[in-house]
Amino acid sequence: MRGMRYLLPGLLIAVIVACGSEDTGGTKIGQALNAANGSEVTVSGFLIVDTDGNIRLCSLLLESLPPQCGGDRIDLRGIDVRAIPNTKSVDFRPGGIRTVTWTDDLITLKGIRETDGLREAQLSP
Repeated sequence: MRGMRYLLPGLLIAVIVACGSEDTGGTKIGQALNAANGSEVTVSGFLIVDTDGNIRLCSLLLESLPPQCGGDRIDLRGIDVRAIPNTKSVDFRPGGIRTVTWTDDLITLKGIRETDGLREAQLSP
């Protein structure tokens, strides 16, 4: 019974690591964050739009409801979330309608690196 309390955290870590391990050919978010301002970068991650409307690309998708951003993250500016295929959304009603949107699969975006994130981000083939 004592060994069981160590099993659950280990399984959770395995799930989180597995979610962020697929390689789609884009730069890792940590590398994109270190790119020079004004440079064009292609980066892969999970899209998350939180209840405040912040749009981010995250290296890990934390499997809660709603999913949350884990690991490295980069803010996205000027992206049309409706143009991203296979997004999922959930509405929360306490205090009004608040929607969270995310992707279960990694996506690859191309954009211009700026101090506050990635500008003009769009899907990269």
